Amino acid sequence: MPSKPEVPSPPPEDLSGWREVWESDRPFPVTSARRLVGPLVVALKKRLRTLWRAPLGDLFERQRVFNVEVVRQLQRLDEIDEARRELHRDLLEVRADLLKDVKQHHKRLEHLEGFKGEGLEDLVRHVDALFSRLDQKIERLWREGDEGPTR
Repeated sequence: MPSKPEVPSPPPEDLSGWREVWESDRPFPVTSARRLVGPLVVALKKRLRTLWRAPLGDLFERQRVFNVEVVRQLQRLDEIDEARRELHRDLLEVRADLLKDVKQHHKRLEHLEGFKGEGLEDLVRHVDALFSRLDQKIERLWREGDEGPTR
């Protein structure tokens, strides 16, 4: 039976690498740090791995399926978190735009309030002046009417 490619060394750092490892059911590398008997230890570990595979195959398969699902869910959480970060950035931009707009509207309202106060006072003075002129004309006409035509 051809052997499957082993998990790369060093192991994957991202979730997509781990997902590929668990989906393809790649075995972890068998190593030994011993110089002299290292090759013998590695051969023994590989043989034991083959022997354990038969009685524990169902357990290993369930664990592999579970690990694939865990990695898939973690990837989904990463996608959701990235979408949340993007929405947060968009929200901050909208907030900044709204704050700028509110400040502009506040300045406009202050200007209009000042204009309203000044404009209303000017209008009252203007109306008073018109009434004063009208009163003067009426008094003059009354005087001219009382005195008769002056020719």
